[in-house]
Amino acid sequence: MKKSVLIVLLVLVSLSFLAVNADISLESLTPAGITWLSSSSAYEYNTQTVDIRINHPGSQLIQTNITTTGATINEVLSPSGCTVNSGVITCDGDFQILSVNITTSNVAADTAFNWDIVAADSQSGSVSKTLQLDIANDAVNPSYNLNTPVDSSIAKSGQLTFNITPIDQESGFVNTQFFYDYYNIVAESGITDRQDMSCTNNCISTASLVPPINKNYVGFYFNVSDNAGNQNLTKYYWLYVDNEAPSVTLNTPADSMATNVTNYNFQFVTSDKSFGIDARFTPAVSCGLYIDSIQRNSTTVSNNSTLNLGVSFTGIQDGTHSWYVTCVDTAGWSTTSATRTFLLDTNGPSFTLNSPANNAVIGQGWNVNFSVPDDLSSTHSVWYSLDGGANSPIAVSGSYYILNTSSWASGFRTLVVYANDSLGNNNQTTYTFTVDTINPTVTLISPSNNSYDNSYNFQFNVTDSNSSAFSCDLLIGGVIVKTSTVSAIPYTFSNSLADARYDWAVQCRDQAGNVGVSETRVVMVDTVAPIVTLNDPTNGNNYPTGVSLFNATSDSAGPACSIYVDKVLYSGSVTYSNSPHYWNTSCDDLAGNTGWSSTWTFYQDNITPVISSVSSSSITSTAATIAWNIDEQSNNMVYFGTSNVSLTLTTLGAITTTTPSINLASLISSTKYFYLVNSCDQWNQCSNSSVYNLTTTATSDGSSGGSGGSGGGGAAATSANKQPETLTEAMPCQPDWDCSEWSVCSNGRQVRACEDLNACGSSHSKPEESKSCIVSSTSEQQTNEAADSLAANAASDTGNNPGGLLTGAFTGVVQGIKDNTTIAILGAVLLLLGGLLTMAKGPAAFRKVIQIKDAHEQKHQETIQEKLRKQGIIK
Repeated sequence: MKKSVLIVLLVLVSLSFLAVNADISLESLTPAGITWLSSSSAYEYNTQTVDIRINHPGSQLIQTNITTTGATINEVLSPSGCTVNSGVITCDGDFQILSVNITTSNVAADTAFNWDIVAADSQSGSVSKTLQLDIANDAVNPSYNLNTPVDSSIAKSGQLTFNITPIDQESGFVNTQFFYDYYNIVAESGITDRQDMSCTNNCISTASLVPPINKNYVGFYFNVSDNAGNQNLTKYYWLYVDNEAPSVTLNTPADSMATNVTNYNFQFVTSDKSFGIDARFTPAVSCGLYIDSIQRNSTTVSNNSTLNLGVSFTGIQDGTHSWYVTCVDTAGWSTTSATRTFLLDTNGPSFTLNSPANNAVIGQGWNVNFSVPDDLSSTHSVWYSLDGGANSPIAVSGSYYILNTSSWASGFRTLVVYANDSLGNNNQTTYTFTVDTINPTVTLISPSNNSYDNSYNFQFNVTDSNSSAFSCDLLIGGVIVKTSTVSAIPYTFSNSLADARYDWAVQCRDQAGNVGVSETRVVMVDTVAPIVTLNDPTNGNNYPTGVSLFNATSDSAGPACSIYVDKVLYSGSVTYSNSPHYWNTSCDDLAGNTGWSSTWTFYQDNITPVISSVSSSSITSTAATIAWNIDEQSNNMVYFGTSNVSLTLTTLGAITTTTPSINLASLISSTKYFYLVNSCDQWNQCSNSSVYNLTTTATSDGSSGGSGGSGGGGAAATSANKQPETLTEAMPCQPDWDCSEWSVCSNGRQVRACEDLNACGSSHSKPEESKSCIVSSTSEQQTNEAADSLAANAASDTGNNPGGLLTGAFTGVVQGIKDNTTIAILGAVLLLLGGLLTMAKGPAAFRKVIQIKDAHEQKHQETIQEKLRKQGIIK
């Protein structure tokens, strides 16, 4: 029947295709334009959608009526607005396709039904067409596919889902029912439990399977009915409902077992209730062996069994591990055994060298101390071999193993130590040592023997063929005062000591404990700096002819002294300047201490003041003011008179200044005066200006001004009515020093006292009150006195060499040499000869100190006037 239906369908499809092609040329509605667009055949009881095409490309459809048979019209899907009445479909308006959902009728045999169609359009009017709907009879029973559970399977007791897929390609199935019951054997018989199944694509039903005692078999089947009343053939399926888990019992190894093997068999017993059931079932139990919760091996059995599962311990570290077995049966029941532990120990004892360190340099007789622990098993025995010799046991002392080296020869030694544990695991290790019996060599570097030192630093070298680190002691007077670990050489001990004489040495221990001792040296510790006294040039004095020699004295013998002028090392010359120079001296003693003198000033000034900008102002009938500028502080004076060749009147400035302004008083009115200005620096080095003139005003007009004149010479003019008044000079106080005789030389020094007879209250130009000397004999004292006499004579000679004073050459000879009278006498003789040789060269060998000693006005004026006469300024 199916083949005939298929042929009819193919014919209808072909006719529909021809009709569609024929419609392309139609302009209005014709019967040929009304065709099935969908299939025109179906099985009975089927619900489906059919489509009819009404083709009228050149006209407008007005109304369509379709009278149907063989089916129930469920719904007109399109066009909208159509009505259905007793199987007649009426549609008003234009459309192309009629789509209708129908349910086919029940037929006893394949039957053809006519659908009469009457359609009217705007051009053709009414057109009729009959289409045939073929309904096939359904005589085939439905079938199904069982999805779950699988036939002859074992299921876990409890809720279980039964799932089938029904199959009916004709009229479609109507309902499905599920039937099941419990049995003690597999035998088909009446089933009492029935359930309707819920179906969409598949049909599903859930049953709670709790078998009665000894009834673990479940038989079940399904009934599927289609719309035509056909029903499938009944078929029984079987389940075994398992309501018990398998059992697991561990056999070996025993709990806490210890082993050192790398492969081990674990044994256990498993059983399950499902073993031995009906032969159509295949029960099984799968068991896994777990070590530290990681499955290491597994197996599956189908009967009660005693099992051995082997495990490789490769990759498993030594230590304590847990193990257990888990078994799962076919139904899904799972059982885990008790948990046991085992100790895996595949390594021998370990070694710890406590002392000395490996590769160390050791002394003969030292003890080599080991610890030989085994963290997992107990240490069984320990033995050694030295330099490949015979094996010998090592003595145990508590938890340590002690090996004495008294019998070891000097040199490089190789020690191999062996041990095993209670499981028989062996281990060994190798150590090397150097046995050293040679003392280190200690060499002192500084300070040298019988030397002076101020650094408290004691430097030495220590060497040893086997050691690079030492423990060294500084011995002062045979007593250890300091200890240090020495690894870098040379090494220096720093240790403060009071000034005194000391014996010192160094002793060092190498890594093997051998002790080396240096020689003993003597050192004089001296931390006191020498006292340095300045002698010449003297403090505050001027040396207009220049300073070429500097003289100072140190109270301690030493290698060198240095002279500094203006904070720079003296280079052999000093510049001339109006400003003071500063000088001092440093001297080193034999211990390296440096002493510094105080700082003195001296002048090397032969520069006379420079006068500029001379002017007169504030001229009245009786007075005038003379002002000028000078480039250094000076004493200032104005010489004036009515004749340019006889300037007999003077006025002295009250203070030293660089901008003097001196008032001339008691002048005669309407008189022309000539004047020059005079400035003298602190060393009485003087400069005069040119001659200038001014004219006082007349008394009658009361004018406060007058006329000034330019420089130049001329005759002195005096007033016929009044002689010029002699003006007195306002002299600054000049010290007049009176000194006592020098004292006897004591400790290399002579002293005296100097007093200012004018009581000026200033130390300006004060002579020295202390000087160095050499104590040796009466002749030397006389020599000193002779030298002082020469110096005094030189100081009094202010005409030939102003400011000069005998100093003698700075020789660097130490005046107070400690504990050496012969050297002291020789030094004194050399100084005496040097002084006599200097004096023999004449006045050029002397330098004199300028001191302003003129204490009263008359002598000062006479000196200045004498200079002016020599210059031809006055007569």
